Amino acid sequence: MSYFYQNITRNSVIVILIFGIVIAVNILSAKYHTRWDLTDEKEYTLSPASLKILDRLDDRVTVKMYYSKNLPAPLLPIRDRVDDIISEFKAHSQTSFVIEHIDPDLNEDRSREIEALGIAPLQLNVVEKDKQEVRKVYMGMVLYYQDKRQVIPAVTEVQNMEYLIGLSILNLTQKQRPRIGVFIGANQSKYLLIDKIVKQLGELVPIDASTKNLDQLNLNILLVIDPVEVTKEITNQWDTLIEKGAALLVFSGTIDVQDEDMTAFEIFSGVEDWLGAKGLGVSHLLLLDIQQNAQAGFQAGLMQVYMAYPFWIKALKKDLSDTHIITAGLEEVLFPWTNVLDIMGDKNNPWKPSVLVTSSEKSFLQQEGMTGIDPQYVDDMTELPVFKKYPLTAVLKRDNKQGLIFVTANHHMLRDGFLQQSQGNIIFLSNMIEYSSWGDLLIDVRSRGKTARPLKELDPEKKSRIKWVTTGAVPLSAIAAGLMVLWILKKRRGRRIHKLLT
Repeated sequence: MSYFYQNITRNSVIVILIFGIVIAVNILSAKYHTRWDLTDEKEYTLSPASLKILDRLDDRVTVKMYYSKNLPAPLLPIRDRVDDIISEFKAHSQTSFVIEHIDPDLNEDRSREIEALGIAPLQLNVVEKDKQEVRKVYMGMVLYYQDKRQVIPAVTEVQNMEYLIGLSILNLTQKQRPRIGVFIGANQSKYLLIDKIVKQLGELVPIDASTKNLDQLNLNILLVIDPVEVTKEITNQWDTLIEKGAALLVFSGTIDVQDEDMTAFEIFSGVEDWLGAKGLGVSHLLLLDIQQNAQAGFQAGLMQVYMAYPFWIKALKKDLSDTHIITAGLEEVLFPWTNVLDIMGDKNNPWKPSVLVTSSEKSFLQQEGMTGIDPQYVDDMTELPVFKKYPLTAVLKRDNKQGLIFVTANHHMLRDGFLQQSQGNIIFLSNMIEYSSWGDLLIDVRSRGKTARPLKELDPEKKSRIKWVTTGAVPLSAIAAGLMVLWILKKRRGRRIHKLLT
């Protein structure tokens, strides 16, 4: 009986200790609280870049959140996560950070006022209680700082929310936004999304072949896309801009593809001699890759067939420079119908190239005389290809002088269809623009958690080894654990019997 009472006493003490610990933890957590972010890229923690942007504030920020009360259930977790991110900004801000929640559906005047700010209602198809209805809801945000404001019309995507808030604060604290000139030579209707991307990061300045005196426009960046028959007079103006410290971002290939009928033809961009004087050339052949490529849809009779298309090259993390902030955080960029760069390596040239992106080791150039872009191109080849890594993007710098030139041997990657298909392409372009204007303030925020995580290929021998290890190790571990539990139970039972007998 004494053993029975001893057990009760011991268990009571344990229960009292547990309750005491729980109460103590709750009291301490009310005053001191912390949390651990165990995600791979610390997605629930403000990045150092966001903290640096908050340090720029020297006055109060007011954030007005416009949420409808009748949000459908799938949007409630998004609302809560956005509130959490805003709270993180408030917690780390050294100045006053006021957050207000406003009901936009209070009355018609309030709704009109909110829409005048640029927050449009979302029309959603909602199914609740076996009924389908179209519901109008608001999910927007406005940030006020001094006499300025920044509007985020929709907060339906959590992934880029820290970036959008940081960018808004950066715009509010900038005395003058970067002036970004955009020159699109051909197929302008295929590059409509470029303006939207540029307007997020700076002031858009449209440029065309008739624009004169570029140096008087106070441009920080000139974005050149798909140039065709550019004259020497224009490239001379580019050189003047560079001498004044501007950066040039050139996306130009020698082959153009009309994706409506899949026809390819050679084009003369007019920048060949200009680039050649700086030690770079662009190939006249397209690149293929039989392993690292994207899928494309092709019409086969009445059916749409999707297959791996060797002309849509994927540059993965291992192909991207890990020493440059533009590419270090990326994991995938799509280069459709791309040419390659030829780095001439002239030691006397003041412009020194650094490669940012290459193709994989399994890529090869079209064979001379075979210039088609058919998805069965590889099957029709009569010679073995020469596999090699090719440079796709490079940056040109001069010692101790301002001005940068980024050159990419591809313009198709910035067409609307490919920007919509590949988030990595949007980040790649945005990183270039931001690096050339604001430095690295937001690049790591934009890049993390945004791109694909492709599975790594394993060789057959390693696959077989993993298979047999997992096949044998799992049941053996279960048997060993079971034997261990039986042994512990047997020892415990023996001790109890021994105490009862004594």
